[in-house]
Amino acid sequence: MTAPSPILGMRGPNGSGIVISKTPVARSAGADAAHDAGRSPVRIFWRLFAGAGLAAYLILPAQAQLRLSDFFIDLYPGATSGEIYAANEGSDPLYLKVTAEEVIDPGLETESVRDVVDPRELGLLVSPQRLIVNEGEEKRIRLVALEQPEADRFYKVTVTPVVGEIESDEMIGVKLMIAYAAWVFVRPEDGAPALTARREDGALIVKNDGTTHAELTGGKQCASADRDSCEKIDRFRVLAGREKRIDLPMPENAAPIEFNVLYASEVEKVAF
Repeated sequence: MTAPSPILGMRGPNGSGIVISKTPVARSAGADAAHDAGRSPVRIFWRLFAGAGLAAYLILPAQAQLRLSDFFIDLYPGATSGEIYAANEGSDPLYLKVTAEEVIDPGLETESVRDVVDPRELGLLVSPQRLIVNEGEEKRIRLVALEQPEADRFYKVTVTPVVGEIESDEMIGVKLMIAYAAWVFVRPEDGAPALTARREDGALIVKNDGTTHAELTGGKQCASADRDSCEKIDRFRVLAGREKRIDLPMPENAAPIEFNVLYASEVEKVAF
């Protein structure tokens, strides 16, 4: 089997990841022989979650198009349940499987995945785990935190279309499947970030000494005080106890940069 080959390191807001899997579903005798000689299915891994280890799996039949309403769900005291909607924008029914796993130490060398069947042991209830979405429909997937953690917990909920085999004696078929992963954050009680920053070699280093992670948005670095020429800084997340390096578009400009800080239901403004 060919090893996964990494491609573009596109960055999302603390990321997401995508795996595209092209799987032969019907082969001629010649194609079977080539496959047996070592030509394995191609897998392409696309890692986006900068510093927090997100991954998703993409698997799409030709006529069914899956869309999720959200990719980041925040659960916290007072709002311990949430939902995402799976919509079918194609012409064929979608048969979906929903799985959940916890990501431990996201973005570190010690990162691992905790995959358990019992939601009480996992700490997150996902319901339903199988559903059918017909053309033009959308169905709700409910998410409930079952315990109050002492520190941030990170879950990946993957919605995968399930497709049967394509039968053909003559053609070589490729079934391109696209599965999507949503990230669920469960925050501790009274969790709050504590952000500081420093400039270093043309970059902004943001450190979080607080008890929960924060998302920073709306950042702009401007050439002058009248803000007539500004460069946008992409949104990013800083996990509790970590720091994040942001390369600045104007490294010589020492003027403060304002950000919106988002966590749980709170929105604050900071300037570094």
